[in-house]
Amino acid sequence: MNQRLKREECGEFLAQQKFKGSSDVKALKLEATLTTWKGSHHAFATMGKRTCDSSLTDSTMVQTVDPDSPIEVLKALPNNSQKNWLKDPGLRRLNLAVSVIIASISQVAVKDHWSFFGLRVLAGLGTGTAQTAAPLLATEVAHPRQRQTATALYNACWCWGSIASAAISFATLYISSSWSWRGPCMLQAFFPLVQIVGLFFVPESPRWLVSKDRKQEALQILARYHANGDADDALVQHEFHQICNNINTENMQPGHWSTFFSSKGDLHRLSICVIVGLMQEWAGNGE
Repeated sequence: MNQRLKREECGEFLAQQKFKGSSDVKALKLEATLTTWKGSHHAFATMGKRTCDSSLTDSTMVQTVDPDSPIEVLKALPNNSQKNWLKDPGLRRLNLAVSVIIASISQVAVKDHWSFFGLRVLAGLGTGTAQTAAPLLATEVAHPRQRQTATALYNACWCWGSIASAAISFATLYISSSWSWRGPCMLQAFFPLVQIVGLFFVPESPRWLVSKDRKQEALQILARYHANGDADDALVQHEFHQICNNINTENMQPGHWSTFFSSKGDLHRLSICVIVGLMQEWAGNGE
């Protein structure tokens, strides 16, 4: 196969590989681009969700065309298991910073297929951490009347990444060198860099501050963002005491990993967590 493929040929190739006899073949032709690098084919989805996710910030933006590619299986379980302990309030800002760095710069400098493959898995782990930590931090810091809007905007902004992915992938379609895929990978660093700058202005989680016995700092953050600096406001006092009570309750009932295996019911819950992690990666939507 030539290094440079026409758009129609790319769509037909992917259709034959993934959707033999499917009614989605015609639509797929209009949505997929393909580039060849050292005999290995990589699919860049420009708009659709049929072969891989449409967002530059997701781990499946670029994957081998092979329908049985194990990249999603490899990242499914570790990504699912890390989210519980890496989303701890005390690590959320650090997680976000580390995650966006991993997801942004890891793939650009690779020199062989397997390095690219491995770094895509690593980027998926970082992105999954950010996807877990960011909405939780936004929920904790946002004013109760604005909490629904803040969390809804988090998912709504995903469309900006999809639009950028479509435009950039289409723009680099006819580049014959390796920059046809290095370009999109490099340009995906733009939004994460904006996030990193923004992290310097994001307050720490009040829950984490209370858990570390830094209650006065937590109260000041709640007062600043929920009552214009009035620490005696009824809402601020209610939230502060509620957080303190919840933290005390959690400390009195610590959880352990061994709980997963303590009974048949706990094993059943563990199996559900594992299966959900796999299903999220196999759903075809890049989640």
